[in-house]
Amino acid sequence: PTYSYASLIAQAINATDDKKVTLNGIYTFIMDHYPYYQHAQNGWQNSIRHNLSLNKAFVRVQRASNEPGRG
Repeated sequence: PTYSYASLIAQAINATDDKKVTLNGIYTFIMDHYPYYQHAQNGWQNSIRHNLSLNKAFVRVQRASNEPGRG
């Protein structure tokens, strides 16, 4: 795909009703919408995590106490 990783992340977030998605949800969205990533090496997932941690456009939100996971 010709989209940046930040753009792919934004697409995944904007595809949800509440504009929140887990890291695994981002991976799933990208693989479902861009089959290239189904067969690509896992390095792209590291790039997604890197973009999430450094790009100020993305904010980590605490999960509700009844949801498993970190954030």
